[in-house]
Amino acid sequence: MILFFLFLFNKPIIGVFNVKPEKEVINLLKKCHFNFVQFYGEEDINKLKEKILVFKENNISLIIDDPIISSFASSLYYERKIDNLPIEIYQNFVNFNIPSSEKERYYFKIKLKRFKKDKNYLIIKKRNEKEEIFKRLLIRIDKNNEFIITLKGEEFINVPYLIFDLEDKENWQISSLTIYTSFSDSLLKGYFDKIIKERIDFYKNFVNEDFKIYLYLSDETKYYQYLTTRYVKEKIEKFSNKKITGLSHLPLITKDYCEKVKPRFLWVDIYHNIGKAADFNLERTPEPEDTNFIYFLENLLIKNLDSVRKYSLIYKTPFIYEAPAFSEAGYIFDSLINYFPPYKKEWDDSIKRNSEDEGAYREMSEEELNCAINLALLYGAKGIFYWHFLPLQGIWQFQYGKNKGKYKYYYLCGMVKRENLSLRPIGEYVKRINKRLKDILKILKDFTSKEVFSCDRKGFINKNSLSLFYTDYPYLHFGILENSKKYLMIVEKSCQKNIREAKIYSKRRLKLFDILEKRYIDFKKEKEDYYFIIRLKGGEGKIFEIID
Repeated sequence: MILFFLFLFNKPIIGVFNVKPEKEVINLLKKCHFNFVQFYGEEDINKLKEKILVFKENNISLIIDDPIISSFASSLYYERKIDNLPIEIYQNFVNFNIPSSEKERYYFKIKLKRFKKDKNYLIIKKRNEKEEIFKRLLIRIDKNNEFIITLKGEEFINVPYLIFDLEDKENWQISSLTIYTSFSDSLLKGYFDKIIKERIDFYKNFVNEDFKIYLYLSDETKYYQYLTTRYVKEKIEKFSNKKITGLSHLPLITKDYCEKVKPRFLWVDIYHNIGKAADFNLERTPEPEDTNFIYFLENLLIKNLDSVRKYSLIYKTPFIYEAPAFSEAGYIFDSLINYFPPYKKEWDDSIKRNSEDEGAYREMSEEELNCAINLALLYGAKGIFYWHFLPLQGIWQFQYGKNKGKYKYYYLCGMVKRENLSLRPIGEYVKRINKRLKDILKILKDFTSKEVFSCDRKGFINKNSLSLFYTDYPYLHFGILENSKKYLMIVEKSCQKNIREAKIYSKRRLKLFDILEKRYIDFKKEKEDYYFIIRLKGGEGKIFEIID
């Protein structure tokens, strides 16, 4: 694991989603200090080769969403035991609810056991709004007096449920139900290994010590994709001699995900700038000036960072944090005739900031984005990704109320303007943050997060290895990081624009070395305690080597 980790992380990962290999885009990526990008691949090998070579020539490593690989890895596979019988026995029928989406993709295997040998058939009954349709199935009995029925889901399109007519239901026992797809079932039996190998053989020709390629497996991986995701990931590593791995990202890491997928590193997308989806009592997420802001930051971002940190340590798996560099906006047209091109004007920032129509996601300030990234580093992140770079087209919605009859086009703003390839304000923030991040990640990528603690509203800090700390400024977050030495990281989390000066107290005298400013800091005596003074901008992070 250590050797594989070092191979993956021989350089800091600072990456971004949604890019293209055009020269102007590449130049912007380099100005913003990105060394990794995620982009959508091609089935056509020749077209894909051209794109890869453009990035390789510019020393930008890749996470590729290969349409063939990701279709394998993200295919759905269900399997569950019916110990508590999640079925409905009604009169003489047993009712199985069919998954509500994409019924035509599913197969159903129902394993039953009979107790009387004079029954050798089962009636399948499907019901729609107008009629009931019956189908008699012949049954093959095995030596254990069991049999399995396999049904294509497409036979039951637009049918809300499937019914088994068990007239003598006391003579039947339903022992298991499997819902799966023929596609994923074939995959797990190795039928597509040759295709996976051909794709990996193509990719590994480009990989070297300075240029990495990882393959994107599935977006926000669901539990019914774990088996196929793991299978494809392991095949990628086998066929590439561990030069390539597969990646998935998700908003919350679980024990199940770690143990069933066994990822080489964890990748979390935690967007605390989410709007009504975070709290339906609010029109939008509070901004730093709002007294509710800290609540959102702590409960949406910090709580989830704490969770991924624990799984990262338990499973000895590094993690990447995906930061939100986007917002949602929209504008109204009288008719769809006016939609060409669909993003012909930039949404005015002053209107957007005060608009109820900004959408579920608001744009972050520089202080807030910097804070989110610093907190991720404090919790042990080994790389940072941003979502997203180029603007994304959105959806049309018919309007009601005062705008009835008109259409609103909702789109997602990224780091780049719609009218031309120049940076939006959030892009400028990222550019400045990344300039510092390059050096910080070089230092922190080999560190382990040992402790995390924060202030209560009175400035007191929970017990920690540096004895009882406290401070006269409550909006601080602390972390202890270690390699062969011990480091203290402090992050300001109010995210307001002014500079704060705070006293950090300890029960014992310490000496610190500021590794970013390269200067020594001594604790001074005050009554029975010791302290030093720290000056922090909103969202800023400081890292000190502890010389005890």
